[in-house]
Amino acid sequence: MRSKQVIFFSIILLVGIFWCVVSASHLLSFAKYQPLTLNAVNKPINNLSLAKVQIAGYPLQVELALTPEERGRGLSGKLKVNGDGMLFVFPQSSLVDFWNPEMKFPIELFWINNGQVIGSSYLPIDNGSRVTVEPPSVVNMVLEVPAEWSNNKNINFPASFSVDRQYKDGRHWEPLVR
Repeated sequence: MRSKQVIFFSIILLVGIFWCVVSASHLLSFAKYQPLTLNAVNKPINNLSLAKVQIAGYPLQVELALTPEERGRGLSGKLKVNGDGMLFVFPQSSLVDFWNPEMKFPIELFWINNGQVIGSSYLPIDNGSRVTVEPPSVVNMVLEVPAEWSNNKNINFPASFSVDRQYKDGRHWEPLVR
Protein backbone atom coordinates (compact mmCIF):
# COMPACT_ATOMS: atom_id res chain seq x y z
CA MET A 1 0.00 0.00 0.00
CA ARG A 2 2.78 2.42 0.93
CA SER A 3 4.65 1.83 -2.37
CA LYS A 4 1.46 2.58 -4.34
CA GLN A 5 1.14 5.90 -2.52
CA VAL A 6 4.78 6.77 -3.27
CA ILE A 7 4.28 5.92 -6.97
CA PHE A 8 1.01 7.87 -7.12
CA PHE A 9 2.54 11.01 -5.54
CA SER A 10 5.66 10.67 -7.71
CA ILE A 11 3.47 10.63 -10.83
CA ILE A 12 1.51 13.66 -9.56
CA LEU A 13 4.78 15.49 -8.88
CA LEU A 14 6.21 14.68 -12.34
CA VAL A 15 2.98 15.80 -14.05
CA GLY A 16 3.09 19.05 -12.05
CA ILE A 17 6.72 19.71 -13.00
CA PHE A 18 5.98 18.92 -16.65
CA TRP A 19 2.99 21.32 -16.61
CA CYS A 20 5.13 24.12 -15.09
CA VAL A 21 7.87 23.66 -17.71
CA VAL A 22 5.37 23.64 -20.60
CA SER A 23 3.54 26.70 -19.22
CA ALA A 24 6.76 28.65 -18.71
CA SER A 25 8.03 27.86 -22.22
CA HIS A 26 4.64 28.87 -23.68
CA LEU A 27 4.75 32.21 -21.85
CA LEU A 28 8.30 32.85 -23.00
CA SER A 29 7.46 32.04 -26.61
CA PHE A 30 4.39 34.32 -26.45
CA ALA A 31 6.53 37.21 -25.23
CA LYS A 32 9.16 36.48 -27.89
CA TYR A 33 6.82 36.30 -30.88
CA GLN A 34 4.36 39.12 -30.47
CA PRO A 35 3.17 40.42 -33.83
CA LEU A 36 5.15 43.35 -35.20
CA THR A 37 3.96 46.22 -37.32
CA LEU A 38 5.45 46.68 -40.76
CA ASN A 39 7.41 49.71 -39.58
CA ALA A 40 8.95 48.03 -36.52
CA VAL A 41 12.29 46.41 -35.94
CA ASN A 42 12.66 43.52 -33.49
CA LYS A 43 16.42 43.08 -33.48
CA PRO A 44 18.27 44.62 -30.53
CA ILE A 45 21.86 45.68 -31.20
CA ASN A 46 24.15 45.81 -28.16
CA ASN A 47 21.07 45.39 -25.92
CA LEU A 48 19.73 48.77 -27.02
CA SER A 49 16.21 49.16 -28.32
CA LEU A 50 15.76 49.95 -31.98
CA ALA A 51 13.30 52.16 -33.81
CA LYS A 52 12.59 53.39 -37.27
CA VAL A 53 12.40 57.14 -37.50
CA GLN A 54 11.84 59.69 -40.24
CA ILE A 55 13.49 63.07 -40.42
CA ALA A 56 12.11 65.39 -43.11
CA GLY A 57 10.77 62.27 -44.87
CA TYR A 58 14.11 60.39 -44.85
CA PRO A 59 13.80 56.98 -43.11
CA LEU A 60 16.45 55.78 -40.66
CA GLN A 61 16.89 52.77 -38.36
CA VAL A 62 18.41 53.93 -35.08
CA GLU A 63 19.48 52.66 -31.71
CA LEU A 64 17.68 54.25 -28.77
CA ALA A 65 19.45 55.76 -25.77
CA LEU A 66 16.64 55.82 -23.19
CA THR A 67 18.40 55.56 -19.82
CA PRO A 68 20.89 57.98 -18.26
CA GLU A 69 23.63 55.35 -18.73
CA GLU A 70 22.80 54.82 -22.42
CA ARG A 71 22.60 58.58 -23.02
CA GLY A 72 25.91 59.11 -21.20
CA ARG A 73 27.72 56.47 -23.25
CA GLY A 74 26.15 57.37 -26.61
CA LEU A 75 28.41 56.71 -29.57
CA SER A 76 31.64 57.37 -27.66
CA GLY A 77 34.32 54.79 -28.38
CA LYS A 78 32.41 53.11 -31.22
CA LEU A 79 34.19 52.68 -34.53
CA LYS A 80 30.92 52.97 -36.46
CA VAL A 81 27.20 53.40 -35.96
CA ASN A 82 24.97 50.33 -35.62
CA GLY A 83 22.15 51.04 -38.02
CA ASP A 84 21.88 54.63 -39.22
CA GLY A 85 22.35 56.50 -35.95
CA MET A 86 21.32 56.89 -32.32
CA LEU A 87 18.29 58.67 -30.88
CA PHE A 88 18.63 60.12 -27.38
CA VAL A 89 15.28 60.39 -25.61
CA PHE A 90 14.98 62.65 -22.56
CA PRO A 91 12.18 62.49 -19.97
CA GLN A 92 11.34 66.17 -20.48
CA SER A 93 12.31 69.07 -22.72
CA SER A 94 15.43 70.82 -21.48
CA LEU A 95 18.68 72.42 -22.57
CA VAL A 96 21.26 69.67 -23.03
CA ASP A 97 24.77 69.78 -24.35
CA PHE A 98 26.76 67.13 -26.18
CA TRP A 99 30.51 66.76 -26.42
CA ASN A 100 32.95 64.51 -28.24
CA PRO A 101 34.93 62.32 -25.80
CA GLU A 102 36.36 59.25 -27.57
CA MET A 103 34.43 60.00 -30.79
CA LYS A 104 36.02 57.95 -33.58
CA PHE A 105 34.04 59.57 -36.44
CA PRO A 106 32.39 62.96 -36.95
CA ILE A 107 28.64 63.20 -36.36
CA GLU A 108 25.77 65.54 -37.00
CA LEU A 109 23.27 66.11 -34.23
CA PHE A 110 19.66 66.97 -34.99
CA TRP A 111 17.94 68.84 -32.16
CA ILE A 112 14.31 67.71 -31.77
CA ASN A 113 11.48 69.00 -29.62
CA ASN A 114 7.92 67.66 -29.72
CA GLY A 115 8.18 66.11 -33.16
CA GLN A 116 9.99 69.01 -34.84
CA VAL A 117 13.67 69.18 -35.78
CA ILE A 118 14.67 72.68 -34.73
CA GLY A 119 18.32 72.67 -35.83
CA SER A 120 21.52 70.70 -36.21
CA SER A 121 25.15 70.83 -35.07
CA TYR A 122 28.38 69.23 -36.25
CA LEU A 123 30.55 67.36 -33.73
CA PRO A 124 34.09 66.37 -34.85
CA ILE A 125 36.17 63.40 -33.77
CA ASP A 126 38.02 63.61 -30.47
CA ASN A 127 41.55 64.69 -31.38
CA GLY A 128 42.42 65.96 -27.93
CA SER A 129 40.43 69.18 -27.98
CA ARG A 130 36.99 68.81 -26.47
CA VAL A 131 34.13 70.33 -28.43
CA THR A 132 30.71 70.96 -26.88
CA VAL A 133 27.54 71.78 -28.81
CA GLU A 134 24.16 73.02 -27.56
CA PRO A 135 20.69 73.17 -29.11
CA PRO A 136 19.10 76.48 -30.14
CA SER A 137 16.38 75.91 -27.49
CA VAL A 138 14.98 73.12 -25.29
CA VAL A 139 14.78 69.61 -26.76
CA ASN A 140 13.36 66.26 -25.71
CA MET A 141 15.29 64.20 -28.28
CA VAL A 142 18.60 64.36 -30.10
CA LEU A 143 19.41 62.30 -33.19
CA GLU A 144 23.08 61.52 -33.90
CA VAL A 145 24.04 60.36 -37.39
CA PRO A 146 27.40 60.06 -39.16
CA ALA A 147 28.28 63.50 -40.52
CA GLU A 148 28.17 62.34 -44.13
CA TRP A 149 24.53 61.14 -43.81
CA SER A 150 23.06 64.57 -44.41
CA ASN A 151 25.21 65.28 -47.49
CA ASN A 152 22.97 65.91 -50.52
CA LYS A 153 19.85 66.02 -48.34
CA ASN A 154 18.05 69.31 -48.29
CA ILE A 155 16.76 69.51 -44.70
CA ASN A 156 15.31 72.88 -43.76
CA PHE A 157 14.35 73.76 -40.21
CA PRO A 158 11.91 73.29 -38.69
CA ALA A 159 11.64 69.81 -40.21
CA SER A 160 9.23 67.00 -39.44
CA PHE A 161 10.30 64.11 -37.22
CA SER A 162 8.46 60.90 -36.37
CA VAL A 163 9.24 57.67 -34.52
CA ASP A 164 7.52 54.39 -35.24
CA ARG A 165 6.99 51.91 -32.44
CA GLN A 166 10.19 50.85 -30.72
CA TYR A 167 11.01 47.29 -29.75
CA LYS A 168 13.32 45.47 -27.38
CA ASP A 169 13.39 41.79 -26.45
CA GLY A 170 10.08 41.13 -28.22
CA ARG A 171 8.10 43.63 -26.14
CA HIS A 172 6.84 46.91 -27.47
CA TRP A 173 6.10 50.32 -26.12
CA GLU A 174 3.85 53.04 -27.44
CA PRO A 175 5.28 55.50 -29.96
CA LEU A 176 7.78 57.92 -28.44
CA VAL A 177 6.44 60.82 -30.52
CA ARG A 178 2.91 61.18 -31.84
